[in-house]
Amino acid sequence: MDNNCNNSYILCIAYLGSTLQEFGDCEMDIRKRLGMGRSAMQSLSNIWKSRDHIINDTKVRLMKSLMWPIASLLHTVLRDGH
Repeated sequence: MDNNCNNSYILCIAYLGSTLQEFGDCEMDIRKRLGMGRSAMQSLSNIWKSRDHIINDTKVRLMKSLMWPIASLLHTVLRDGH
């Protein structure tokens, strides 16, 4: 065995769209996903402001489909105390 070999140590790695960190911390991944969600919601601003082409019922259904997964995940995280 060679005692002069250099071992590298990785603190975090991106794998399949998620950021895996050394101690299992997921704060960076959560921040990245919140930023992606914020960007997606901002790109839909024309839909939310439209009064002519899209009825309110469609807007409500779209909002529920976008927000329900986030609310469900938040509820699970808060309930389990993670």
